[in-house]
Amino acid sequence: MKRLNNLPVLRMCAFWMLMPVWVLIAEEIVFPGNTEGVINVVDKYDIDNSGRTDVTAKLQRALNENQDWKVLYLPKGTYLVSNTIKGKICAKRGYSSFGPILTGESREGTVIKLKDGTWPEDKINIKDYPKNPTDQVVLHSGDCTNTTFKKAFRNFTINIGKNNAGAIGLVFVASNSGLVADVNIVSEDGQGSIGLSLTGVENGPSSARSIYVRGFKRGVYAATGVLMSMSQVTVEGATEYGFVNRWACAVDSLLIRTSGRAILNNRDGRLSVLNGNFIGNGSDTVAVENWGKGYFQNIKISDFKHFHNPPLYEQNPAPDGPSIEEYASHENQGLFYSPKRSMRIPIEYPPMPKRETNLSRWANVDSYKASGVSDEQAMIKAFNESGVTSVFFPKSGTNRLQNDITLPGKIAWVEGGGGKILGGRKIGSLTISNGSAPVVVLRNMDLRNNQDRKTIGFVINTSRTVILESVYGNVTVKGTGKVFIYDLLGKVEVDNPQAKVWVRKINQEYRGGIVVKRGTLWALGFKSEGFQNDPKVLVQAGGTCEIFSFLNYNCGHALPAGFNQALFKVVDGNFAVANIQQQGCNSPVYDKLVIETRKGVTRTYTSEMNQEAGGTTLYTGYDPSNFQIDAKRKKAKAPGGPQKISIESLGPRAFRISFDPASSGALLAVTMSDATGRTYPVRIETDAGPKARSASVDVSSFSTGVYFLNVKWASKSFSRRIVVK
Repeated sequence: MKRLNNLPVLRMCAFWMLMPVWVLIAEEIVFPGNTEGVINVVDKYDIDNSGRTDVTAKLQRALNENQDWKVLYLPKGTYLVSNTIKGKICAKRGYSSFGPILTGESREGTVIKLKDGTWPEDKINIKDYPKNPTDQVVLHSGDCTNTTFKKAFRNFTINIGKNNAGAIGLVFVASNSGLVADVNIVSEDGQGSIGLSLTGVENGPSSARSIYVRGFKRGVYAATGVLMSMSQVTVEGATEYGFVNRWACAVDSLLIRTSGRAILNNRDGRLSVLNGNFIGNGSDTVAVENWGKGYFQNIKISDFKHFHNPPLYEQNPAPDGPSIEEYASHENQGLFYSPKRSMRIPIEYPPMPKRETNLSRWANVDSYKASGVSDEQAMIKAFNESGVTSVFFPKSGTNRLQNDITLPGKIAWVEGGGGKILGGRKIGSLTISNGSAPVVVLRNMDLRNNQDRKTIGFVINTSRTVILESVYGNVTVKGTGKVFIYDLLGKVEVDNPQAKVWVRKINQEYRGGIVVKRGTLWALGFKSEGFQNDPKVLVQAGGTCEIFSFLNYNCGHALPAGFNQALFKVVDGNFAVANIQQQGCNSPVYDKLVIETRKGVTRTYTSEMNQEAGGTTLYTGYDPSNFQIDAKRKKAKAPGGPQKISIESLGPRAFRISFDPASSGALLAVTMSDATGRTYPVRIETDAGPKARSASVDVSSFSTGVYFLNVKWASKSFSRRIVVK
C-alpha cells in the first residue's frame, strides 16, 4: 500500500484485500481566483501554515467571521493549534447556522495539528459520554441543535500529536444536510481519546464518506440523536472500541483493526453495517457487542473468538465463524411469502474523476454577469465557454432560472460555493444528458423552488455515470447510467428499468421521498419527517428498492384528522428495509408501516403487528418469483427402487419439492448438506392433508453455494444437488 506522510492512499484497490472494491483518490482542490465566497485563510488572515507558529487565535477568527455557506479554504501546510477551533454554538433553540464548507487543498498536505502535551489526561467515561462531554476537542464544527445546516468538512488531516490522551480529533454536528469527507484523524503515539465524535443534541441527519482514523481508544463515536450515514470508514489501532453507536446509524465498508472490540451498539442503538472487516489481536473476546438492534451483511472476522455476544432480550441467535453473510438481531417481518433476508443488491462506489487543477479550464458564473445579462444567460455562457470543463457557482446571491436548462456534455464538474439556483413553480431544472465527459460530478449545489420545494431539481437522463454530493433539490433519474448520491436534501424518483442508483443519506421533509417506478435504488440512511399524504417510499411494479436504516422524525407533528397513509407502499414491486425507527418525542407516530399489494391482494403491516420494541430490524416484501434459484435435477436411486421427485423454484432462497403420487407414508426429514458432509436443518411447510405429496423449503439463512438436498419420506430417501444463488 502506498503511503504519504504515513497515511494510506488507496487507488482502485481491494478494501484491505477482503472487501469490495472502492475508490479513494487524494484530491487536490483549487478554486478560481477572485471568487466571492471562497476565503483563503492564509491570504486573508495572514496565517502561518509552516507548523512553527501557534495559529489558534487567527484560525478561530477566520471561522467566527465566516459562519455562512461559504468555502473556508485551507491551502497546503501545517496549522499548529493549542486549543479548540470551534464553529458557531447557539445559545438556545431557534437560532441557526449555515456552513461553512471547510475545505483543505490536500487531504494529506493540509494538516491541523495539536501541540504536543496540550491535553494529556483522558477525562471521558465511555458510559457517560456524551452526556458529560469534554472540551478537549481539536476541531468542533459548532452546534445549533436541529438548525445546524449546510455544513461540510472536506479534504484535510487532523493530527493530535503526542501526549494528548484526552484529545478528541473532530466533533461534527449537522442537521438535515451535512457531510464530512476525505478526512484523516490521527494520533502520533496512539494515545488519543476519540477520533471522530458524531454527537450533539439533535445531530443529523448527516453523512460521512472516506474517513481514516488511527491511534485512538475509540475510533468513531456516533450518538447523533437523529440519523447518520457513513461509507468507507477505516479505524486502526483502537484499544477499546473501533466503533460505538448509541442511536440510528448505517455504515458500509467499515474496516476496524483493534485490540479491544470492533463495535459497541448501545441499548438505544439501531445499527446497520454492510461490508465490514473486523480484525482483532487474538484475544478471547467478541467482535460485536450488541445491546440494541443490529443488521449485518457481508462481515469478515479474524482474530476474534466470536462474531457476536450471546443473545440478549428478544434477539435472534447470531451465526459465528470468519464470514457472516447476513444477520438480523431480531425476527424478520413481512406480509407475504418473502425470503427472510434482504435482496442483497450489489453495493458499488463511484469512480471519482480527478478534479481539474488547471484554472483556465474553470469558469466562474459571476464573471459572465453584467448589466442586461440574466442569471440564466450567465450560467449558459459559463457552461458553453470554449475549453471549460468545470464551472463554479460562488456565494453571490441567488441565480434565477426562467427555463429548464441542460448541462453541456463537455462539462465534467459543477461546484457551488454557497450560491443558490432558484426556479419557478414548475420550471428551472438542470438536466444532465449524454456527452463526452464519462463521469459528471455536481457538488454543493442548491437547486430548489422556494414556493413548494418539490417540483424542480436535477434530471439525470444519460448513460454516463453521475455523482451528486451535498445537493439540495429533487432528483429524477430517467437514464441508464449509474447514479451515486451523497448527502441529499430532496426527493428521488427512478423511472428507467436499467437505472441503478446508490444513495448514501437522504433527507426529505416534504411530500414523498423515494419513488421507484422502474429500476433499482439502494439507500444507506433515509430520514423523513412528519405525516404526509404520500408514502415516504413508493415502489411500483418493475421497481426494486432496498433501504438500510430509516427514521421518521415526528417530534412536534400533530396527527391529521382521518390520516390513513403508511410509511411505505409497495405495489407488485420489490422492497426490503432494515432498521425502521419512528421518533415521536411524545407526539403521534405512524400506525401503518407498510401497505403491500401482490398480485391483486393488499395487506397492511401495522405497529401492533410488530413484536419488537422500538422498531423493526428487517422487513422483506419482494416476490421471490422475480429472482432465481438454480435447482439442477438429477436422478437418484433410493431403497426400493427409483422414485420421482421434482423441484420448483420459488425464489433465490426457497423452493417446493413434490413427490410421486404413488409414494406413501409421511415426510420424516429434510436437510441440506455441503460438500464436506456438514448437515444443516431447514424450515419446511408441508401441504395440508393426509395425502400431501409436497412441501415448501426455506433456505433464506444459507450462504451462496452448492448443497445437497436430503429428503426422507417413509422408508425412502432422496438426494438432489441444489445451487443457492
